[in-house]
Amino acid sequence: MAKMVQPVTVAVELTPMELETIRVGLRHTITYGTTAEEDRARALLGDLEGE
Repeated sequence: MAKMVQPVTVAVELTPMELETIRVGLRHTITYGTTAEEDRARALLGDLEGE
């Protein structure tokens, strides 16, 4: 039986280089991921770029 996973929100400070590394990874997922992965990556990228 699958275990239930509860989402957790954390706050961290990132350097500009770390933030860009995350953005590049999300863009890669949008390009090469499955549809569900792409949707989640788009949402996360939107959150990052909205700040």
